[in-house]
Amino acid sequence: DAAAVGPAQAVALAATAVALKLVGDAAAAVSQRAAAAADATSTALADAYVAATRPSVLIAITAGAGGALLLWRRARFVVARRRLAEDLLAAAVETLEDAKRAGSPRVPADHLRDALLRAQFPFAGAARNAGIAAWSLVVAELETDARIRSIMVPVAGKRMKHYEYVATVLTASPARG
Repeated sequence: DAAAVGPAQAVALAATAVALKLVGDAAAAVSQRAAAAADATSTALADAYVAATRPSVLIAITAGAGGALLLWRRARFVVARRRLAEDLLAAAVETLEDAKRAGSPRVPADHLRDALLRAQFPFAGAARNAGIAAWSLVVAELETDARIRSIMVPVAGKRMKHYEYVATVLTASPARG
């Protein structure tokens, strides 16, 4: 978890540092121009020039901070989605192994998804929607797992995707020892 959060925070901090460097350079350039204008003309003209450039500096600061915040939030979202997908994948593999032990090797993909999401998120809402969004990562992993086969089975006149645990060796789960 720390390894996944570390790079995300590093990206956000780097973006903030770049934004602050750009803002600092812009402020220094404004100060130099203001000093040059004060030397060449009256102080009233220099004050007007500095006042005219202040909003652009504030906009640059706000945009840089906002961009860094968006990067940080996106990184947090990606890390949370990956953690949720890892939990769902572990539960899916365990469920498929249990189905093989019970003698029913095939589990409909939709039923597997719904059972796991309802077990983890009993009430509909934002958390369950996040689980549904993370399910696409789980499906991608199940499709590439050599222990699990994805097959299409006709059910009531429609073709329905099923997952089947085909490995001869079952994974020892921590609950079983």
